[in-house]
Amino acid sequence: MEERVVQRNTDPPATVHFHAERIHRTNGFWYYLTREGANVGPFRTKDSAKKHLDEFLGSGEQLATKQSTQ
Repeated sequence: MEERVVQRNTDPPATVHFHAERIHRTNGFWYYLTREGANVGPFRTKDSAKKHLDEFLGSGEQLATKQSTQ
């Protein structure tokens, strides 16, 4: 697995963030991990967890865009 360096627009240029696998399975259920370290779930399927993670990430991008235009 190749590591990707991910940097937000609001990060100082010297700050480096590494992308890690956010979706994991525990006790038969699927969860995703937020940047803040919170486990969100449980979900019955990995696809369901991924869908919710994509929605969560999309809502954060929309919020950041909205805040930067105000």
